Amino acid sequence: MSKRTLIILIIFALVVIGLSVALLLVDRSFFNPPTEEANQNVNQEPPAEQPDSGKGYEVIAPVVQFSPEEQDLMAVARNFAERFGSYSSDSNFNNLEEVKAVSTVKLIGELQDIIDTAEVQPGFYGVSSWAMKVEILESAVGSAQVEVNLQRRETKEGQAEFVYYQKLLLSLIRSGSAWLVDGAEWQ
Repeated sequence: MSKRTLIILIIFALVVIGLSVALLLVDRSFFNPPTEEANQNVNQEPPAEQPDSGKGYEVIAPVVQFSPEEQDLMAVARNFAERFGSYSSDSNFNNLEEVKAVSTVKLIGELQDIIDTAEVQPGFYGVSSWAMKVEILESAVGSAQVEVNLQRRETKEGQAEFVYYQKLLLSLIRSGSAWLVDGAEWQ
């Protein structure tokens, strides 16, 4: 290294050291021991800021906990409603055959009547259903009434897709350890 480069590095180092000492002298809190209050706040969580609608925050309702039995009931209702409410002319009522597995003997007879008496229309027709909300309306030992809100997409050959919302009221009964659907009524 040349003498000139060495002198520039030494001057640069002295300037950095000088600025560091000056900052420490200006901010004397660096040399003061921490107060007892500061030590107490180290391990505490900061206070939670409450949502304020004026700041653009949305107040969210607390999460509702469901018992395992209620979760099972809601899962059966959701799965039944989505399958029952979905249909395709290409599947030849496969949706109704699938829901027979979680239906009572009474409802299986009603589903079979629908299959036997249905008239097949020419061209493609399909409806897809998605459960948006499942609500237990009534629940007693061994029986329940559940309302399922569905988003439904209807497709007809040669027409634009149509989206609508519909409710399905389900009556369920407990059979052993399983919930079975005993009735389904569109609202």
